[in-house]
Amino acid sequence: MSYLSEESDPHRFPISQSDPMRILIGPENVAEALRDTSVVMASYDIGGGMRGIIGVVGPTRMDYARLTARLTYFADGLARLFGKGELSDPNKEE
Repeated sequence: MSYLSEESDPHRFPISQSDPMRILIGPENVAEALRDTSVVMASYDIGGGMRGIIGVVGPTRMDYARLTARLTYFADGLARLFGKGELSDPNKEE
Protein backbone atom coordinates (compact mmCIF):
# COMPACT_ATOMS: atom_id res chain seq x y z
CA MET A 1 0.00 0.00 0.00
CA SER A 2 2.89 2.38 0.59
CA TYR A 3 3.63 2.29 -3.14
CA LEU A 4 0.19 3.69 -3.91
CA SER A 5 0.55 6.55 -1.43
CA GLU A 6 3.85 7.79 -2.88
CA GLU A 7 3.47 10.83 -5.12
CA SER A 8 6.98 10.90 -6.57
CA ASP A 9 6.13 9.57 -10.05
CA PRO A 10 2.82 10.64 -11.61
CA HIS A 11 3.48 8.44 -14.68
CA ARG A 12 3.85 5.12 -12.87
CA PHE A 13 0.40 4.06 -14.11
CA PRO A 14 0.60 4.93 -17.82
CA ILE A 15 -2.56 5.04 -19.90
CA SER A 16 -2.66 6.28 -23.49
CA GLN A 17 -4.85 9.12 -24.72
CA SER A 18 -6.53 6.85 -27.27
CA ASP A 19 -7.29 3.93 -24.93
CA PRO A 20 -9.78 4.67 -22.15
CA MET A 21 -9.08 1.38 -20.32
CA ARG A 22 -5.79 -0.25 -19.27
CA ILE A 23 -5.28 -3.60 -17.54
CA LEU A 24 -1.92 -4.65 -16.10
CA ILE A 25 -1.78 -8.21 -14.80
CA GLY A 26 1.01 -9.46 -12.52
CA PRO A 27 4.44 -9.11 -14.18
CA GLU A 28 3.05 -6.50 -16.62
CA ASN A 29 3.18 -4.04 -13.70
CA VAL A 30 6.36 -1.98 -13.77
CA ALA A 31 6.58 -1.71 -10.00
CA GLU A 32 7.95 -4.70 -8.12
CA ALA A 33 5.47 -3.99 -5.31
CA LEU A 34 2.56 -4.69 -7.67
CA ARG A 35 3.90 -7.81 -9.44
CA ASP A 36 1.49 -10.11 -7.57
CA THR A 37 -1.55 -7.94 -8.30
CA SER A 38 -3.58 -6.60 -11.19
CA VAL A 39 -4.22 -2.93 -11.87
CA VAL A 40 -7.29 -1.94 -13.89
CA MET A 41 -7.49 1.73 -14.88
CA ALA A 42 -10.04 3.86 -16.72
CA SER A 43 -9.49 7.42 -17.88
CA TYR A 44 -12.10 10.15 -18.12
CA ASP A 45 -12.29 13.71 -19.41
CA ILE A 46 -12.41 16.37 -16.71
CA GLY A 47 -12.56 19.34 -19.07
CA GLY A 48 -10.02 21.98 -19.86
CA GLY A 49 -7.97 19.48 -21.86
CA MET A 50 -7.27 17.42 -18.76
CA ARG A 51 -8.00 13.79 -17.95
CA GLY A 52 -8.41 11.88 -14.74
CA ILE A 53 -7.62 8.25 -14.03
CA ILE A 54 -9.45 5.97 -11.65
CA GLY A 55 -8.30 2.46 -10.94
CA VAL A 56 -8.61 -0.69 -8.91
CA VAL A 57 -5.75 -2.79 -7.54
CA GLY A 58 -6.71 -6.37 -6.84
CA PRO A 59 -5.74 -10.01 -7.15
CA THR A 60 -4.65 -11.43 -10.49
CA ARG A 61 -7.65 -13.76 -10.44
CA MET A 62 -10.75 -11.59 -10.60
CA ASP A 63 -13.75 -11.01 -12.84
CA TYR A 64 -12.16 -8.58 -15.31
CA ALA A 65 -15.26 -8.27 -17.50
CA ARG A 66 -17.41 -7.25 -14.55
CA LEU A 67 -14.78 -4.88 -13.14
CA THR A 68 -14.10 -3.13 -16.45
CA ALA A 69 -17.83 -2.64 -17.04
CA ARG A 70 -18.27 -1.06 -13.62
CA LEU A 71 -15.13 1.03 -13.88
CA THR A 72 -16.20 2.31 -17.32
CA TYR A 73 -19.63 3.18 -15.95
CA PHE A 74 -18.09 5.04 -13.01
CA ALA A 75 -15.56 6.88 -15.20
CA ASP A 76 -18.33 7.93 -17.62
CA GLY A 77 -20.30 9.30 -14.66
CA LEU A 78 -17.28 11.29 -13.49
CA ALA A 79 -16.78 12.68 -17.00
CA ARG A 80 -20.42 13.76 -17.16
CA LEU A 81 -20.19 15.30 -13.72
CA PHE A 82 -17.07 17.30 -14.54
CA GLY A 83 -18.17 18.11 -18.10
CA LYS A 84 -21.52 19.59 -17.06
CA GLY A 85 -20.00 21.62 -14.26
CA GLU A 86 -22.14 19.86 -11.68
CA LEU A 87 -19.30 19.97 -9.20
CA SER A 88 -19.29 23.09 -7.09
CA ASP A 89 -16.40 25.51 -7.43
CA PRO A 90 -14.72 25.87 -4.01
CA ASN A 91 -13.68 29.45 -4.89
CA LYS A 92 -17.18 30.52 -5.92
CA GLU A 93 -19.43 32.18 -3.36
CA GLU A 94 -23.00 30.95 -3.26
